[in-house]
Amino acid sequence: GTQISFNPHEASSTFAGQAAFAPSNRARVEAAIREELERSVKEGFTEAELTQAKQGLLNFRRLSRAQDDSLAGNLVSNEWLGRNFQTAAALDEAIAKVTPQQALEAWRRHIDLSRLVWVLAGDFKEP
Repeated sequence: GTQISFNPHEASSTFAGQAAFAPSNRARVEAAIREELERSVKEGFTEAELTQAKQGLLNFRRLSRAQDDSLAGNLVSNEWLGRNFQTAAALDEAIAKVTPQQALEAWRRHIDLSRLVWVLAGDFKEP
């Protein structure tokens, strides 16, 4: 799976991926991840992929405003950043309207495959 973490207090964000695999499949898993990332930078995302990503992000944002602990954090963050929930609503609308071309342009602007850091952890001994 993958995740992106946006920090409104910092100029940078993180993109992370993870996979569980048998040690014998390590090279194939790494190659598959690299190929998919290269494809995404070259070709972009399908309408279905983008729709699923937008729905997931919007659902996460809505849920965070419906849970007391997340809502409290959002209120503090909004105060710190000089934002309000109208800002959040405007961002939700903008996310819903993102096109595949816009997503590709943003992806290319912010993802530099040569700067990715690969970290592998586990027991890689063959059984």
